[in-house]
Amino acid sequence: MKRLRFHVSQGWQTLRSRPGLSVLAIALLTFSLGLCAAVFGTLLTLQDVRQNLLENLNATVELQNDVTDKRRAQITTVIKRWPGVAEVTYISPDSLLRYHSSEVGDDLQDIFGGNPFPPTLQIQFEDISHPNIDSLIAKAARWEGVADIIYPRELWERLDIFIARLRGGALIGVVIILLVSLVLIWLVLRAQFSGRREEWRLLLLLGMTPAGLRTIALVQAVTVGTIAGVFSVFGVWVLHYVYTIVFLDQISLPTGFYPLLLLAGIVLTLFVGYAVSSKVKFTRN
Repeated sequence: MKRLRFHVSQGWQTLRSRPGLSVLAIALLTFSLGLCAAVFGTLLTLQDVRQNLLENLNATVELQNDVTDKRRAQITTVIKRWPGVAEVTYISPDSLLRYHSSEVGDDLQDIFGGNPFPPTLQIQFEDISHPNIDSLIAKAARWEGVADIIYPRELWERLDIFIARLRGGALIGVVIILLVSLVLIWLVLRAQFSGRREEWRLLLLLGMTPAGLRTIALVQAVTVGTIAGVFSVFGVWVLHYVYTIVFLDQISLPTGFYPLLLLAGIVLTLFVGYAVSSKVKFTRN
């Protein structure tokens, strides 16, 4: 236990020996972890946007002008049986004309020489998957009495492509950022550790083993990772809180996200500490 306390004390003293380098290493890792968390949160936000589109989906079925009330009732009944349909509302041509005329501020019937709007069924989906929507809409488009069906398929496809590209680009970007940051942190901690070379030689002459010095290097690195991890967790929490207040919405972070962010900082610096100790030659001469 005394030996462990000594190793921890020496690791902390190594960080204090050149505080500017310690601050630089902590800042680099905090920035890297925070940026990775921000990218992850952006991907979650886009995924939530897509999910909200599917959960609150509206589709418009434009009927033929000469469709009978009986046929319209049959179509409405069938659509209500679709999985995930919350409500089907009939909107008459006169209602559409009045609504759009009030929006435009002019009588559209006079402009077009008649009512240009067909009878319409507004479908409100509460939860339905993308493949189901495609198959149901494609089937309904061929029904007798249906003129056209309007739904945001192109928007979903573009959003899916954008999310896929962003996910791939974000993964590459995160890997590059982490690698560059870890290399810089390794250089900083190595310079800091090597700065006490004469003290390490003295400790070796007094009986300390190279394994003990490697433990000190690991303590030095893990301390940086722990502090940076705490700062990253606090920074991400603040950003998440501000986002919730400003946009009145909340990003659903996975369970254990903050502990994992802290653990990531510690694990990454463990590798850095091992690299620092493996590159420094410990001799008693």
